[in-house]
Amino acid sequence: MPDEDIGSNGLGAETGGFLLLNKQERAILKEILSRSLTSPEGVQYIRNTFGEEYVQLGLEFLNRLGWEGGR
Repeated sequence: MPDEDIGSNGLGAETGGFLLLNKQERAILKEILSRSLTSPEGVQYIRNTFGEEYVQLGLEFLNRLGWEGGR
């Protein structure tokens, strides 16, 4: 992706497929996702709003962030 396609927030202009997160952003995202995905209400909300595949996507993302929890 050429540099001119990357906005100031790190998102690709065309697809949004590229995102840079700093240490604090990763920490807060990890905390929010871990709380959501270990709460029955949080899992149900994600499932109802986005679909089961997003519950799995969230868990996979948390694992890539080094999360050691589980549901």
